[in-house]
Amino acid sequence: MEKVSNFLNIDEDEELNEYRRKLYNDFVSDKELLLEAHNEGFSNEEIMHNIAIFSDLKEDRELNKKIKSYEDCKTYNHFYDFKIVKNNGRPEKVFFANKYYQEYLDYMGHFYYKDFSDEFNNIKWNELDNKKAKISISNALRKKKWVYLQGANRSGRTYLSIALTNQFIKSNPNSDVAFFDAISRFEELRKLYFTDFNDFTNLMNHLINIEFLVIDNFGSESKDLVMRDKILMPLLIKRGEKENITIFTSNYKIDKLTKLYELKNKDNNGNIVSEELNNLLNSKVEQIIVSSVSLY
Repeated sequence: MEKVSNFLNIDEDEELNEYRRKLYNDFVSDKELLLEAHNEGFSNEEIMHNIAIFSDLKEDRELNKKIKSYEDCKTYNHFYDFKIVKNNGRPEKVFFANKYYQEYLDYMGHFYYKDFSDEFNNIKWNELDNKKAKISISNALRKKKWVYLQGANRSGRTYLSIALTNQFIKSNPNSDVAFFDAISRFEELRKLYFTDFNDFTNLMNHLINIEFLVIDNFGSESKDLVMRDKILMPLLIKRGEKENITIFTSNYKIDKLTKLYELKNKDNNGNIVSEELNNLLNSKVEQIIVSSVSLY
């Protein structure tokens, strides 16, 4: 029985050595990888002795050639590259985000809120077709106005605001932005007002001071006195004291939206507060009617 085991082990060793030689030959035939290994201080003998890890490196680099975008990273479930370095004389893998995943991480790092799908991450301002809206937006920002994009669903108002956000990030690489959906995010703020006032205050301060704020679906949020008097009005009044950029997208024209906020408080002066909101918006914003023709 022992002779049989020894006989089998010899065959297995020979087969394994042949496979190792094949992996080694494949690796050293790649001059770029071989040079990289040599530059890290590995001899050909060390490469052969540790061929499994160097073969992994070759497979990783070959897979990299298929990846041309963050979507490819997701398709191949491949987000990190690695290099091989010496650690106490032994080879060790050092991992780092690949080019496209790093670009994605850098992009996402700008956002305090990002309430739009990743499929729109690469929308470019200079590639948009709606030239009339683009000129109006550019003129408004030049005059340090807020931008209020009004239009029906799928009219392109959110699409425009995403492109504008991406352009701002591109032009201001160290900037912070918030792109939040009014329906869900204002409700979160409202709940925090009652359950954790300290967190509420911190979040409000951040939204007041952030460089670039988009309020998407403005006017579609639930409306009550807390929403109007403790969240919306303080947010807009205090942002109005700064030069930071504020963008709105809405189904409603400003006059209609402010009518929706005619909520009676204990002094029965809902109309007064609604008029204050109307005056604030009309004094600060450039209202731009977006075409009803879908842009995407």
